[in-house]
Amino acid sequence: MKWPLRSAEGSVSAYFIIILLAVFMFQAVLIDFVRIKLAERESETAAKAALRSTMSAFNPKLKEYGLFGLTADQAKQQQIFGRVLGLNMPPAAAGAAGSFSVLDTRQEGDARLTPLYHLGSHTVLERQILEEMKYVAPIEFTRELMDKWGKLKAKLEAGKNFAESADRLDDWNEQREEQLDLAWSILLALQKKGKSLQSSYDSAVERLDKLEEKIEDLEHDANVEAEQVDKARDKYNDYLDDTADSAQQDKQDMQTELDKLDAALRLAAIADERVRNELSAAGAAGSSPEPGELDPYETLKELPVYGQSYFDDYKKEAVAAVQLFDPFLRDLPRHSRKASASLKEKLNRFADALTAAVNARQAAEQQRQASTENRRKAQNEAKKIAKDKQEEAKKKAGAVCGSADPASYAKLEGAGGSFSKYVTANNGQLPAASPTVPDLNTSPDRSLTPQLTGLLTITDMLASLRNELFVNEYALLQFNYRTYDLVHAADKKLSLSEPSQHVLKGQETEYLIYGLPDCQLNLGAAYSELFLVRMAVRTVEALFDPKNKAAGALGPQALVLAALAQGAGLAVVDVEQLIGGGDVELTAKLAQLKLDYRDYLRLFLLLHTRDRHLYARMQALIELNTGADLMTAYTYMRAETQTSVRLWYVPAAMKLLSISGVLKGRTSDGRFVMEQKQEWTY
Repeated sequence: MKWPLRSAEGSVSAYFIIILLAVFMFQAVLIDFVRIKLAERESETAAKAALRSTMSAFNPKLKEYGLFGLTADQAKQQQIFGRVLGLNMPPAAAGAAGSFSVLDTRQEGDARLTPLYHLGSHTVLERQILEEMKYVAPIEFTRELMDKWGKLKAKLEAGKNFAESADRLDDWNEQREEQLDLAWSILLALQKKGKSLQSSYDSAVERLDKLEEKIEDLEHDANVEAEQVDKARDKYNDYLDDTADSAQQDKQDMQTELDKLDAALRLAAIADERVRNELSAAGAAGSSPEPGELDPYETLKELPVYGQSYFDDYKKEAVAAVQLFDPFLRDLPRHSRKASASLKEKLNRFADALTAAVNARQAAEQQRQASTENRRKAQNEAKKIAKDKQEEAKKKAGAVCGSADPASYAKLEGAGGSFSKYVTANNGQLPAASPTVPDLNTSPDRSLTPQLTGLLTITDMLASLRNELFVNEYALLQFNYRTYDLVHAADKKLSLSEPSQHVLKGQETEYLIYGLPDCQLNLGAAYSELFLVRMAVRTVEALFDPKNKAAGALGPQALVLAALAQGAGLAVVDVEQLIGGGDVELTAKLAQLKLDYRDYLRLFLLLHTRDRHLYARMQALIELNTGADLMTAYTYMRAETQTSVRLWYVPAAMKLLSISGVLKGRTSDGRFVMEQKQEWTY
């Protein structure tokens, strides 16, 4: 049996319909996919534009300081963001006559704006300052200043080393001289005691002779009873015993004085050895003076070194003289009139030996004491001159401050003031006490080497500094200082914040440096440090001045103090010229290199402000001048928005793509909802 053949007509059409359906489905999914991607891009672009527009509403007063911060309130931020976002995502015109829109992207709900960083952060502030100063004030200004100090570095170092050596030498020399003075006074006292003992024991021997003679007379007198003779003999023995005991005690007293002499000479020998070692070390250092200059190290030759043998001989002579009292002490209990002359001779040798010991050293001691007295007198006179000049500078350190300054400082440094706010906000610790600042209460000779050390530190630290130099230049550019109104007009044009119009007049940079809660204190600290620096430089200059050769003849410390007195006098004149707006030569040898008050503030900024408190003071001053709280001056903003686009064909397919992670978003009521996060910073 044959099966009937089936007809194949229409099979092509069926296959075509199946394939065409698959193609249509693919195109439908692809079209919605592409529309979603286009909507994402459109939303992202719109959100970025809206966020940029929002951030463009920065505070114009902060811009004058080269800083960008958004201080508008939340409502204003939302208004700007929403308006610009809406302008960049117009609603679809579907249904309007003759119009068609491929995308109908719309915003879902309100945008969420989150500020992340603000100018109250030290890190953010520093970054904006560095960005500003790279273009406004290259650090070549400070580098040029450091080059000037570099030319003086060798002299400063030589002066510092010599001053330190001279100070140590003076301390050891003074100790040696004091002990030698004590030893000499002990030897003189022994001589005086020797003469006194000679006189008193001569009399004692003569009395013993008379008592002995009386006993002999009584013994030869037949009319005298034995009892009377015994009484005379007892009286003689008692007096002899008392005299011997007294002599023994005198010997012990002299031994005590010898022990004191030995102690003084041992201490003097130790100090003498220290002087010798210090002279050796200082002589090896040297200073390499230029032609025509005084070599301060030549003054080291003026200090004597006695050597151990000097002190040993000193002691031996005194001991030997005192020991001559021993023969008298030994023979005194065996006294007899026949031996009286011998006892007196022993006393004479003892007293003469002490006198000879004194006479042997009399001339040398008088010369030593005269030299010491002259040296001390010259040093004290130089100290007084330097102190008087420093007191003169101290009286001139005051400044005329405004009547409104106390109220302004209360806002800055008072309880709950802006300075403490910015320190605390940056996880910093407030100073436990008032900052340590330079003053003019310390003796000039004690403040010399610390100042020289500080100046040398500045020249050494430049290679490791970069950001600090930019920040310091920013401080001098945007804030006023004592001589700000005296600088050239061209310098003022670089700053848009008009520092001369700030609340605190002529003192802001000084406040940044020292952080004191009063105008007088800050300007006084700057004046004091300026005086101390100029005094140090002028003192080093005077150390090499041939005019001070006479002072050097009295020793190294006398030269240092004479140079200090000269330097203090010149420093007073220098400082007055600097605060008057003038400039002063670095040294007489470098007269072509001149620095003004602002240049010295650059130095003080380097010395004092390598800490985060500088930023807190800057922030406090900016708030005082602009009224803007930098804690709400935002520099970094995040915007979170939701937008959606209508799905045309297969919402279920888009949902599957969303679940699988191919698309980021979700489907809702026939629309695909997308979330965007945009961030923007100045």
